[in-house]
Amino acid sequence: MAITTRATHACCGGTLGFYSHPSESLGLEARFAVFVPDGASAAAPVPVIHLLAGLTCTEETFLIKANAVRFAAEYRVALVATDTSPRGADIAGEDDSYDFGSGAGFYLDATQAPWAAHDATLLLQAGHTHPTTILVDQGEADQFLDAQLQPWHLEQAARAAGQELILRRHPGYDHSYWFIQSFIQDHLTHHAAILRR
Repeated sequence: MAITTRATHACCGGTLGFYSHPSESLGLEARFAVFVPDGASAAAPVPVIHLLAGLTCTEETFLIKANAVRFAAEYRVALVATDTSPRGADIAGEDDSYDFGSGAGFYLDATQAPWAAHDATLLLQAGHTHPTTILVDQGEADQFLDAQLQPWHLEQAARAAGQELILRRHPGYDHSYWFIQSFIQDHLTHHAAILRR
């Protein structure tokens, strides 16, 4: 697979690179970004956290808006962010709606049914657990809370499966990157500690 370097930038004492490659699965160009803390190499590897930014986001969005890079540099972890939306497929109607087509942001198996095979609540209900604690933060003023996110289902499934879950609810916080910026350090601390075990 040929990887093209689109850009690199010095950032927070490390390097932030933007890359693309032809994707056989998509039949399109796929893009991703990588932050590598200073001094990381094959001889001095660091843990990697993969980021899935979500609906309408590109490989740049989370790295630019979440304020995560400075904490990744401090904790010496690499970050990999992908563009989770196929772009430029030229499918009729792909740009008619923000939540379908080019900006859909479906994370896994977007071309395979059922997508539900990757739903955290359904995985727990099917008996699949994670060996470490899952950390979730939820804004209580999130406009998608009641109709779509419904974290109480995750909480119930975790309890029934014996999965350790920390679900923190935050009054006044919404679904924006302002919310993410407020709690991203906790998540990078959580994951860095697990990855270093």
